[in-house]
Amino acid sequence: MVKPLALLGSHTMIFFGPVVSAFISADGYYKAAELLEEPGNVELLISRLEQLEQEHKNKQTEKHSER
Repeated sequence: MVKPLALLGSHTMIFFGPVVSAFISADGYYKAAELLEEPGNVELLISRLEQLEQEHKNKQTEKHSER
């Protein structure tokens, strides 16, 4: 469900870019919007977040097993 909305989200980011750039750096903002336009990048981001979540869970399990 998230992947099809990524393109819409990136277009929304570009639409609101002029307003948002008054508060944050426009370079990073537009780069993020550009990255979200490609479905492959969204898949890569999701995979990386899942990997980081699993690493965090493994560390938590190790800490509890040491007690």
